[in-house]
Amino acid sequence: MKITALVWFKTDLRIQDNETLVKAISKSDQVVPVYCIDDSHFATTSFGFKKTGSFRAQFLLESLQDLDAQLRALGTGLLVVKGNPAVELPKLAQAYQVQKVYAKREVAFEETLTEKAVQNELFKLGCEFESISTSTLYHAEDLPFSIKDIPEVFTAFRKKTEKDAKIRPVFAAPKQIICCAKTNSFPKYSSFAAS
Repeated sequence: MKITALVWFKTDLRIQDNETLVKAISKSDQVVPVYCIDDSHFATTSFGFKKTGSFRAQFLLESLQDLDAQLRALGTGLLVVKGNPAVELPKLAQAYQVQKVYAKREVAFEETLTEKAVQNELFKLGCEFESISTSTLYHAEDLPFSIKDIPEVFTAFRKKTEKDAKIRPVFAAPKQIICCAKTNSFPKYSSFAAS
């Protein structure tokens, strides 16, 4: 049986130095790259400000177009859906018979709530969810002290880390991505952006 994985891109919209993508490719026969335009990111805050303004939205669209072009050069494309990730990602997992979803681990409050909601919905389908810590310069396992012994003062943390920690090498961009037959028919992202 072929193992199909879904890679949920979030703010990691790149193929170079993307541990999540590299891990999904190495542990799967087929990969479905997905970005979900989360409706909540375009809401208005209680202070009356839009969470995503026009410049940020334009940057996001351009980043998604670029990622799609890079993925197409590797044999697949970026599937872009719009809505609540806890609804849309399980639908895709069913449609593509995905066994596991890979994503960048979140650290902020609202994002971790969304991630947990997605994980809960995938669990109901018998689909695994793996999040990978990629949001820090130093990986937690590479710090020169245990997490429980992190210095309370930043200067002490910085000096010890600069002296004794090593930054992991970057992950090379994949050379090819094997995708599901269905993914070959992903619409070009530009047509989505125009709608």
